[in-house]
Amino acid sequence: MAKSAKTGRRASKEDRARAAGLVTSYFRGLSSLDGRHCINPEDGPEFQVFDYGTDVETLLVALQSFAEHGTFALMSDIEPFLMRLEMNELRSAGTTYEDAVAKLAVKHNMSDSTAGLRVKRNVKT
Repeated sequence: MAKSAKTGRRASKEDRARAAGLVTSYFRGLSSLDGRHCINPEDGPEFQVFDYGTDVETLLVALQSFAEHGTFALMSDIEPFLMRLEMNELRSAGTTYEDAVAKLAVKHNMSDSTAGLRVKRNVKT
């Protein structure tokens, strides 16, 4: 019987979840008819954030950072984006905005106000 190949250490659950969120977001944009997917369709047009299936820069930057550091945790600029994805999932499950922010704060070990700022809907994101 052949031995299975050793793979060494594997990515943490958090890094796997971050990677899954990035891939899911990318594929939603890629599979839509116009090549983009709105993350927050319930917001006004000026606050809506889109994932574009043809824009792979975010995905490549994340992959490059993971290759260099072995984790996505050092990517502070992508954390708010991933938290907004989590917020979107919580809101679509029927959670109120305030409860969703509180859950994210607990999950990411930060205050409610910090979590609220990370998922804040603004024009530039």
